Amino acid sequence: MKASNYSAFVPSGTPHMEGPVTLLEPGEIPAPQDGLYSGETLEAIRAIERGSYALLPGSFDMKSLDIVEIGGTALFNELPDLGRTRENNKSGLEFGQLLVSSPFGDERVELVAQKPFEHPREAATEFSLSSHFSSRNSQPTFRTFKPLGFSRLDDGTLGMLTKYEHGVRSLDNVFLNPEFEDSATVVHRAVGKCAYLLASMHAEGYTHGDAQVKNMFVSNFDQIFIADLVSLRPFPHNNGETKVLPTSIQIDRDLNTLIHSMQQAEDGKRELPPQIREMFALIYTSIVNAPKSEVPEDIRKSHNQIGEFFDPDYIAS
Repeated sequence: MKASNYSAFVPSGTPHMEGPVTLLEPGEIPAPQDGLYSGETLEAIRAIERGSYALLPGSFDMKSLDIVEIGGTALFNELPDLGRTRENNKSGLEFGQLLVSSPFGDERVELVAQKPFEHPREAATEFSLSSHFSSRNSQPTFRTFKPLGFSRLDDGTLGMLTKYEHGVRSLDNVFLNPEFEDSATVVHRAVGKCAYLLASMHAEGYTHGDAQVKNMFVSNFDQIFIADLVSLRPFPHNNGETKVLPTSIQIDRDLNTLIHSMQQAEDGKRELPPQIREMFALIYTSIVNAPKSEVPEDIRKSHNQIGEFFDPDYIAS
């Protein structure tokens, strides 16, 4: 594989895969309440061949006809340094530059993250949910990374491409940092952001399903991001009535998972001091108790005191 044609864009990096580009036309992205993905999205993903790319129209500001009718190519170059601020959240992720080129010399480059998926249905779910939450007209209380398309990796697995956001770091780096101090301002802020993010999701009517702190991110401008949406679900409904019991269990699992992940470290368990626990509880309950919250009223009451979730022996049943 040659990278000489892209030397102006890639001063350093490891070329991983080069291949033809087609446009991805998944159809209308369903809202999570209507379905996690469309059949068109799943079929489009399954049709991607090894070593090829399927990108959303307009993702790279290139003329669609140049790619579809004439044939474009793309080259992914891994740049490991881009992953430094997500060091504990890689999970098979690769970071680098995706260069898209037409035969006429029209070239575009985008910094991307490439996440592997073994199963097309999981890739379709992640793509559809990311598309929905990154394209909502109203400003969301939580953000996710903008999807750009897919690649078929050399081993046959799918890679979902998302836009790389500058100045974004995963919050688990705060809690796993060897210089972690219970009284540090940075820890207070990180715990507060975790509480705000999870409470905002619950207040909007969604549970995450894998609410570990490694899946939460913050930018230099204090924008909050969340990733790994495969397990995200809307509150279950039955004839317009919320099913209280399943929703309560799902919320409890989110809280347990998040608090457990905040208190774990590479060298053992760390206790968060009482004042930080109280802050977490105050932020969380104030958001889910807001008048517009989708959390059912009886569940709100049961979560007004959430200190039990910091107890290592507590298990949601």
